[in-house]
Amino acid sequence: MTNPSGDTAAQSPKSSYYSNVNQDLLQIVPATAERVYEFGCGEGRLGWAYKTWNPGAEYIGIELFPDAAAKAREVLDAVHEGSAEDPSVTTAALERHGLADALVYGDVLEHLVDPWAALKDHLRLLKDDGVVCICVPNAQHWMLSLNLMAGHFEYQDSGLHDRTHLRFFTGRSLRRFVEGAGLTMKKLHRRRIGTKPPAELEQICRTLADAKGVPPQDLHNDLLTFQYVVQAQRPTATPPMQIDFKKLADRGGFNFTRVAAPARAFNSVPGVSVAVHGETASISAHPEGPNIFVWQRPILRLNRDPAQIEILRRRRKLIVTDFDDDPDLWREIPENRYLSFLGAHVVQVSTESLVQKIKQWNPNTFLVPNRVPQIFSYAEARAQSEPNTIFIGGFNRGPDFEAFAETVNAFAARSARDWRFLVVGDETIFSALTMPNKEFFRILPYDQYMAVMRRADLALLPCADSAVNAHKSNLKFMEAAAGATVAIASRNVYGASVSDGATGFLFDTPDDLARVLEQIDGHPDLEPIRARAYDQARRDFALSPSIAGVLDLYRTLYDQYDALDRQLAERLATLLDRPAGGASGGGTAG
Repeated sequence: MTNPSGDTAAQSPKSSYYSNVNQDLLQIVPATAERVYEFGCGEGRLGWAYKTWNPGAEYIGIELFPDAAAKAREVLDAVHEGSAEDPSVTTAALERHGLADALVYGDVLEHLVDPWAALKDHLRLLKDDGVVCICVPNAQHWMLSLNLMAGHFEYQDSGLHDRTHLRFFTGRSLRRFVEGAGLTMKKLHRRRIGTKPPAELEQICRTLADAKGVPPQDLHNDLLTFQYVVQAQRPTATPPMQIDFKKLADRGGFNFTRVAAPARAFNSVPGVSVAVHGETASISAHPEGPNIFVWQRPILRLNRDPAQIEILRRRRKLIVTDFDDDPDLWREIPENRYLSFLGAHVVQVSTESLVQKIKQWNPNTFLVPNRVPQIFSYAEARAQSEPNTIFIGGFNRGPDFEAFAETVNAFAARSARDWRFLVVGDETIFSALTMPNKEFFRILPYDQYMAVMRRADLALLPCADSAVNAHKSNLKFMEAAAGATVAIASRNVYGASVSDGATGFLFDTPDDLARVLEQIDGHPDLEPIRARAYDQARRDFALSPSIAGVLDLYRTLYDQYDALDRQLAERLATLLDRPAGGASGGGTAG
């Protein structure tokens, strides 16, 4: 099968699977799927990666080669050994597992004798609203096309000239293939991999385009495409949705749980298109369905942002303020008379306490809790863990740790074990630790932050009893549990999430923490606590299962757009001392 990453990747350990997975194909397998069939699953790399994002899904492989099937069984829920073109294999899968939400073909269809008949047979496995996810090499790619023009077509062991390819697809023929099966394309991505094309290719495109009457740029794009990745679905009456995120400036993994991970998951759902914008946002609106604009933790200013709000209203964007912290942290919010909340149709927040607080400014405030985007298997998480290691992390958490620093230092000095501390993000915490065996990490991308946490045997999560912390979510406990790291957590923030002594340990005062640390130091076995917390994370904290509910919320709110926009107009009129006006009646933004 075509594997532009190199066939040797198949021999890598599971810890390196993810870097060798076709990420473009992975990202169109719906995050909301409960069951997936992959034809030609190989050793299960794609399914393994998918289940780290959607751990509750049932992922079933169909694989022709016994050795690959045996390895796939180590990481997938089930594997049927046999040919993708054997209807009895389809029947056996259907009888054993039932209908699926997605069928996946990663560089498989070009190897089949009759892919048209095979897909028709496989559609017996697909729910009415399920999707088909396909990746095929492009037979029009410039390397293959130029070789043909020069009279060369030598078979090779892999790549575009793979000697096992029986069928060839271009972008146009792939579309006909999909439509011939009664499906419509929902998403199409062009993968560009490999050698840079010769400079003369653009001139060749202009010449050929003139002769054929096609746009030169379209032909150039076709020739540069190494593989087509397509998501297709039976015709559906569900209107398409456009979601735009305007995020804060990147700072390590700061945006990941509230923007990057949800955006990735939303975009995997058929009919949902997502764009993530930085400092500036060029916003378009889909004419046929809901248009959602999610503004991450905005500090909106009266002298600047009402004009931006009016542009969004004219384009019938549902303005959603996303706020996951105490607004009292920013003096600019009250200085601008709470425009950050008054200037949105709705507000989504991360905790119930924030719902109650922000409802005083915007009654349309909803809970969208934090979730863990990716959860590796328990065995993989434990394989990364280092004994006698304690994680402490977060931005500006020094004041929370200050009251407990002496307790932690005394414990480390007194213990017979050589404890190592991994500190992420806050140098004041690192400086407060007096033991020599410690390691500091500045701001990290989210995946690296989580990798550091998984290294730790324990995670210390101190939170001072403050008004700000009263609105903190339990995200760090969820992350620790997902990484099979035992949490030692402040009761005021984590008391509702952690079952003391069963899924972690709770403390209030420095004396409480000292007793907990002594208990852990002599604890014969933390494994049951670790396993229970991990099971809770997989069951309750994964992001993917929550995505469908958030999309349903957005659709419901958008159905109420006119009423919500009238409320917004009235709030703005009061705030800005002007007549209430409806901006949603049409026109284009300036």
